[in-house]
Amino acid sequence: MEIFGQINPITISSQKYKQEDGTKKYLIYSGERRFMAARALVKRGLKKYKNIRARTLINDSSHDSLMREVYGTNKDRKNWEESEIIDIIVKEYPKERFLKNMAGAPRLGQKKETPLADEISKIFAVSKATAYRYIEAAIEREGWQKQKNKPEYPLLASSEFSFAEKRAKAYNKALDTLNMAQKEVDLILKDVLDPKNKVMNRKEFEAFAKAVKNKTVRHI
Repeated sequence: MEIFGQINPITISSQKYKQEDGTKKYLIYSGERRFMAARALVKRGLKKYKNIRARTLINDSSHDSLMREVYGTNKDRKNWEESEIIDIIVKEYPKERFLKNMAGAPRLGQKKETPLADEISKIFAVSKATAYRYIEAAIEREGWQKQKNKPEYPLLASSEFSFAEKRAKAYNKALDTLNMAQKEVDLILKDVLDPKNKVMNRKEFEAFAKAVKNKTVRHI
């Protein structure tokens, strides 16, 4: 480890560590103020890391726990202004998290993710309504457009749409007929295989039904 800094020393790792987003950054293990840490890094010549976070825990395993430590429980913490909180969350979270937060419930089969508003409310000890306000303000400030639920099919021109719509209606009707027929088949098999009525097993009955269809059925 190397110890350097300005008014008060900070302790920074001697090598970069891979972050959850794939980037590599130096970890600052201690320091009176993260802003001193930033200036010290610039002085050191590491300009691209001037926004590095101070007081990162060595054993942090998740982004939200790191956020709580850096921004919520630092000894040098002051009451953040709303504009500062917006600066922080824009820097710390990808654009997709903001837009996904405003897009409504996830689609069936998608992995459920903790809403961004929940994380922000925990980190900065604010209500969820306030967290939503921060998110709205960040989206507006950055000029992002709120994400609409994108369809899982391509958007078609009017002529192509008309053809596809007709075939889709026919497809749905056929499926409904098929489903109704399957229900009828299930009821028939249930009746035939009922212990009260059972005269043959399913395989035998299917062979019997085929013979009836082909008009080759026989009896004693």
